[in-house]
Amino acid sequence: MTVRSLLALAAAALAVAGCGGGDGGGAERRPAPEPKAPLAQTVAQWERAVASGECRAYAPLALTFTRPEQATPGAPPVADECRFYAEQLPRWTGIDLRRTRQFGTAALAEGPGPRRGPYTNHTAIFVLDWDGRYRFWGTNASDPQIGTQPKSGVDFQATADAFVKAVRDRDCAAFLRVAMPGGDFFRGTRNTREACDTVFRGRNLAPQLRADPGAEPEPLGETLDLGFFGVATKRNYYTLIVGTRPTDVPAAQFRGKPAALVLNYFPNYRPVG
Repeated sequence: MTVRSLLALAAAALAVAGCGGGDGGGAERRPAPEPKAPLAQTVAQWERAVASGECRAYAPLALTFTRPEQATPGAPPVADECRFYAEQLPRWTGIDLRRTRQFGTAALAEGPGPRRGPYTNHTAIFVLDWDGRYRFWGTNASDPQIGTQPKSGVDFQATADAFVKAVRDRDCAAFLRVAMPGGDFFRGTRNTREACDTVFRGRNLAPQLRADPGAEPEPLGETLDLGFFGVATKRNYYTLIVGTRPTDVPAAQFRGKPAALVLNYFPNYRPVG
């Protein structure tokens, strides 16, 4: 699977990744939120928005955590985010997302579209937003994913476990081993140490994991190239997305890394604090 385009679409996510989260107070972990509307509803709106090419139609469908900090779920575009979407919307023109599958707080939709390298299938990832509705994170030209099983030798769970432990322990070497090179965690940072610190010093997932040693990733579902996990803490519930190595990036970048790497994580309730 090639994930280069998918990573590029979510570059804005890290800009607000330090928001939310507290010290993990409270006795019970947050339960996984339930969808308030089916994925098919968002997919239909997404296809209409892309066909129109209108930022005002698309912005309310983008995952809030990837938008400017002042945005709220389903809100019209804010600040200058339309400038970013203007570059992306044309890339999605002609994609027909015919099949859908929900995996709890994550979901997939896929179908034919313009050829990208060897692929004509496009797989879109949606995440349950703070208001209980699925919103769009990114799409990627890839092998079909819905209804498939992981490749031999791919262990999504081991990667998810290692990532959570690395974040909890503030172990930069362990974090770098399972984080997708050149992906969201590294955008806007000057070096790998800064990428680690951005996650470890955030007010979001990291302190909540340190406050709750028992919080671990639970599997939501997996496909040929993607694994989805839920991480319940006492302040929030997170969707962790793991993917296989891309095929269009030099293998040297993945020396010493497992076959599956973390793409990103997102809070499914509004961050607090």
